[in-house]
Amino acid sequence: MKMQKFRLSMRILVLINMVGLTSCAYYNTYYNTEKYFNEAVKKMEEQEDPQRRASAVRNDFDKTVKQASKVLQFYPESKYIDDALLIIGRSFYYMEDYHKAERKFEELMENFPESEFVPVTKLWLAKTHLQLNQFDQTEIELKLIIEKEKKKDLRSEARFWLAESYFAQEKFARAAESYKEAAKDLKNRNLKLKAFWQLGEINKQQGNDVAAADYFQAASKETKNQDEKFRAMLEYGKAYSNAKEFKKATRIFLNLIDKFYTYKEVGLAKLELGRTLEMNGKQDEALDWYNDIIENHQRTEASLGAYLQLGLYEETIRYDYEKADEYYTKAKSQSTKGEAVEIVARRESDIKQLIQLEKQIAQLNQQIKSVEERAAQPDTNGVAADDSSNADSELKDDESDEPAPRGKQRNTRIGRKQKMLTVADLDSLNFELMKQKLALAEHFLLQYDKPDSAVVQYLDIL
Repeated sequence: MKMQKFRLSMRILVLINMVGLTSCAYYNTYYNTEKYFNEAVKKMEEQEDPQRRASAVRNDFDKTVKQASKVLQFYPESKYIDDALLIIGRSFYYMEDYHKAERKFEELMENFPESEFVPVTKLWLAKTHLQLNQFDQTEIELKLIIEKEKKKDLRSEARFWLAESYFAQEKFARAAESYKEAAKDLKNRNLKLKAFWQLGEINKQQGNDVAAADYFQAASKETKNQDEKFRAMLEYGKAYSNAKEFKKATRIFLNLIDKFYTYKEVGLAKLELGRTLEMNGKQDEALDWYNDIIENHQRTEASLGAYLQLGLYEETIRYDYEKADEYYTKAKSQSTKGEAVEIVARRESDIKQLIQLEKQIAQLNQQIKSVEERAAQPDTNGVAADDSSNADSELKDDESDEPAPRGKQRNTRIGRKQKMLTVADLDSLNFELMKQKLALAEHFLLQYDKPDSAVVQYLDIL
């Protein structure tokens, strides 16, 4: 009897251990799933370039999906099934596989309607539809959350994503209203930062520069991330500069340079300071800052901008087009990043065309002058009108008593034949000169918006 009780007890202990081991195994599987997911999210948030985030962490989230799928496959009755589905859906979302994410979120809500994760899953589903540009569906889902959800955090996040939907559709007035409402209650500082940033962008676009400045300043206070804080403070200063409040802008940029003295992008603050000083009429101080950037921040977006500003100064203030062209050429080698890249390419193209037109006009004027001067001399049937100032000396060299080498004689004859112009050529030369001046006038008018310079050329043609 005692032996039977002992055996029964042992069997119960074995069964208990087996149940415990099974429970422990599926918990460990879920624990690893959650661990992989959190590590992937952290790695994604640390990725500086937003454009590369999805690709940089794809393998990490893929690993998470595979681990979470084990929970679904091997432990279909466990209490972590809904957790695993949510993690898989969010992983697909971060991997930008939005249709797969949509299916997982819908699967969770259909199969586990009483799950504690249903409310947050509804929000993730709405965010997914937003990424798929399904704006009507997105707005319906988000408005339902705002109206019916008990949790304040979810309601405020829904308002934020509703604002994002409006912003994506360029409904900026509605977007601004929703961002403001969301920012009042958002606890997620990243979303609050984004809300203030977008409000700054909307006001900047609408020309409300002082309001934009306030929002960018508010954004800077919502983050400890150095990159985000610097960019927000930079926009804060630029907004005041655009508002022509140059003293405030100058103070902001100087403070930014002092605070971020060793920061990799501090040259951008120096660049904006230079631009602000230039707009405020302090040209010499601005030039000093541009040269400081070129010396201390080579091969950066800031040095690209500095060379651009120096080129604009030479082109529009000093009218030294050759020097301007030199600066634009140097600018191209500095960086391929930033809004100045396209501006530099366009300015360089325009200035080269301007220089070429002016050279062609000068050459034609010289040829016409040479023909007319030669024609005024007696017994002159043909003249060598060269575009250089040495046309006369070249002609004299050709008439020298000393015989030239055979090859040189042939080349001289060919050259003389190509350059020989007579009075009969004056009409064609003047017509070509008129065409070039007309092209220059149009260039001034269309590319440089300089009607006065264009009129000078038009009048000269007449």
